[in-house]
Amino acid sequence: MTGIIFFRLHQDNSTDWYLPEDESGRLAQYGSSLSDATELCRGKKVVVFIPGSCVHLSTHLIPVRSRQKILQAIPFTMEDELIGDVDEFHFAIPARTPQNNIPVCAVSHEKMEMVLSLFHDADIQPQVMTPDLLALPLQTNHWTILVENNETSTLTGQFSGFTVDTNGLDTCLELAMQETEDNMPAKIDIIDFRTLDTDIKFEIPGFDPDNITITHPAGNPITLLAENYTDAAAINLLQGTYATRKVRNPSLRKWYPALTVLAIMLFIKAASGLIEYRRISNEINLLDRQIKTTFNRALPDVRRMVNPRVQMEQRLKQLRHSDGQGKTGFLAMLDKSAKALKLYNKITLKGINFRNDQLDMEFTIGDLQKLEKLKQAISLKGMKVEIRSAAVQGNVVSARLRIREAE
Repeated sequence: MTGIIFFRLHQDNSTDWYLPEDESGRLAQYGSSLSDATELCRGKKVVVFIPGSCVHLSTHLIPVRSRQKILQAIPFTMEDELIGDVDEFHFAIPARTPQNNIPVCAVSHEKMEMVLSLFHDADIQPQVMTPDLLALPLQTNHWTILVENNETSTLTGQFSGFTVDTNGLDTCLELAMQETEDNMPAKIDIIDFRTLDTDIKFEIPGFDPDNITITHPAGNPITLLAENYTDAAAINLLQGTYATRKVRNPSLRKWYPALTVLAIMLFIKAASGLIEYRRISNEINLLDRQIKTTFNRALPDVRRMVNPRVQMEQRLKQLRHSDGQGKTGFLAMLDKSAKALKLYNKITLKGINFRNDQLDMEFTIGDLQKLEKLKQAISLKGMKVEIRSAAVQGNVVSARLRIREAE
């Protein structure tokens, strides 16, 4: 963020804003309409001063150091100070709190919601919301009083003070002096911004008039508040549940429908891609299992399947090479056996293994008589056939033949 823009909310919900001049030479700007300041807020820190009459400032002895525990204890320590149920109030403390003596600022949730809505409607996002009297200048052992036409704010310490109707200032100061009799200020600095012709003389019983200084600056009090504002001296009310409040950038608002549709389309595309990936993955796994089954049946003597295609091609080359050398190779023996097998339509072949010029065939056949006839049929093809095993299993015979060239 570059620069700060200040807003001051008044008791009647009217506003003033002030943008100080910057190092580039841009002149300071003033205004009262929030909508006029919307564009000026882009990329700047927004500080909002709210009336001191809307808050209750106090200090409490809370002997814990955890910030979370401090905030949990505050409502119980302030029950007797507030008018209304403590649940109706929002409590805030400084970013850095003194040990044990904790400054607290209480403001109603109703006021918080109203202020945030006011700025939200103008598409302005405040980063800081703080009582205006905490931005008054303050010297050590001094009180500072800001006098305006209708209200007067008195800052009695870094995080202590009060705001009253200007006509009742004398009475409130007298009461404040009585309450702080053991810690009275050495001087009182009065800053009088009144524009109306009033009759207040600032006489405080028991206080030396020579220790009262009065200045009559011109202009808008927001300038004074902005010049003296520091994060350290403020109690930012935008904490806790209000710290997460966001105001959307109005320049993006026109794109919200399109962005929503785009997000939905991307979600659908991603979901479709995931579904397709799972489908293909399942098909690949199924093919892998089928390849492994076929490989084991074709090459039962091979214990490890690395590259099924290459391994089977190599075995086929070996078989063809064997035939080419005039030997009784696998293909020749299989061809002769297949012609005999074709004579029987109820044969189910389960496995074939060729090793050491011998062809082992495992199958099921209708009965033992057919098995014997099959043996004879293959023998007639010039092969020597040996029944390695034959077992009746229900309505079929599970058999295993070993075939080799007749000597």
